[in-house]
Amino acid sequence: MKPLFLFDIDGTLLAKAGPHHRLALEEAATRVAGRPVSSEGVPVAGNLDREILRLMLSQAGVAEKNIQRWMPEIIAEAQRRYVRACPDLRHRVCAGVRPFLNRLARRGIAAPDGSER
Repeated sequence: MKPLFLFDIDGTLLAKAGPHHRLALEEAATRVAGRPVSSEGVPVAGNLDREILRLMLSQAGVAEKNIQRWMPEIIAEAQRRYVRACPDLRHRVCAGVRPFLNRLARRGIAAPDGSER
């Protein structure tokens, strides 16, 4: 079976997930770049993490060559930070998401718990 990837874009899957994702990006970029990096003023709607990070780092004065070189380390650090800081979001799932995933599972497209079949 081919994997199915679902993205929580603008509250599609989770409602009010909190600031943990944004903070993980800022903290990871700040640590790797060695200078304060903020998402303040950076457009996040419709952008993926790598583009958001690129814009954040550019805004902080980081050269493009360093952004490219540091990106894998920043992503890995942000993932570690997010996993440690993020609360249980199961109670924040938007209405209709679980039934939708169950329908996909019945069709053999995806497992409702994210496990492989």
